[in-house]
Amino acid sequence: MAEKELGYVELEWTCPNCNTRNPGSAPKCKQCGAAMPADVKFEQAAEETLITDQAKIEAAKAGPDVYCAYCGTRNVSTAKVCKQCGAALAEGAAREAQGVVGALRDKPAPPQKCPNCGTENKATALKCVNCGAAMGKAVPAAAPAVASPPRPAGIGILALILVGVVIVVAVFILLGRRSSDTVAQVADYGWRRAIAVQQLTPVTREGWLEQLPAGVDVVGCRKEVLQTVSEPVPGAREICGTPYVVDTGTGFGRVQQDCEYEVLADYCQYRSMEWVVGPPIILEGSDLNPRWPATNLRSDQRPGGQTEEYYVVFRADDRDYTYTTRSLQEYLELAQGTRWRLTINGFGQITGISPG
Repeated sequence: MAEKELGYVELEWTCPNCNTRNPGSAPKCKQCGAAMPADVKFEQAAEETLITDQAKIEAAKAGPDVYCAYCGTRNVSTAKVCKQCGAALAEGAAREAQGVVGALRDKPAPPQKCPNCGTENKATALKCVNCGAAMGKAVPAAAPAVASPPRPAGIGILALILVGVVIVVAVFILLGRRSSDTVAQVADYGWRRAIAVQQLTPVTREGWLEQLPAGVDVVGCRKEVLQTVSEPVPGAREICGTPYVVDTGTGFGRVQQDCEYEVLADYCQYRSMEWVVGPPIILEGSDLNPRWPATNLRSDQRPGGQTEEYYVVFRADDRDYTYTTRSLQEYLELAQGTRWRLTINGFGQITGISPG
């Protein structure tokens, strides 16, 4: 995905000495004067608006601030010497940017009560409008303990159902493996042969305009997403996610979105003449001379594939067993014989045949 920059917002930091919230650009606490330590993280303000001050925007783009190796003072990245002690900043440590700090807070936030007098203040206020006390970082309430949910009664029923399924499957396997032999006589036989018929028929289909077969009749087209790419291309539709803020290490956050781009193309409905399989021509018989059905086809028809199936009915102990095959040779051998030894599984199916 492409990262689309929307602008910059000012972050905040909370003084570890007096719990006062300070603008991200402030190197010292506005309440107690303590310098911002290197290990204190920048955080989002309760409400965020894009910065329009060009000087602040340039500061946000300058790169992470640098802490003096001698006195620990925070300096902008473009400084050569420390503004506090004058030491060269070549040995200073650049502030590590903290990555994504959260989604952009561009909606009004609920008011916050002053910790000193209880007066409600705007969420963005750094000092109480009533008593002037610092509006420190709000401490989130502890989440209530959640009791473990009771075990659903349906679990026991589900277990019983699964056991029943396993038993049924086991029974089927045992029946399929169990077999017995019996001597049977041929009681009936027959055959069925079919020829598929294909007919030239108008068919309506859809496809990308550039990929349509030649000579088709285009009915209509609409714009659809052909592909999604990570970089902008001419004519593409931009799809972006929720804006979020990235800590730049300067006291400002870069607002950006992850975007992808949908390339649109014409997706069309068209008509063409195609060979479609219709009802087959079938011929059946109960003799030992199978034949193919005659075909009297029109100019818009043509023969497709051929299929053949033969069956023999065996009778043993007043019970009939039907055996099917697609081999003409096997059919003729079985139908012409009189007695055969059949192997029958637990489902009453023939699994083996040998001369009786």
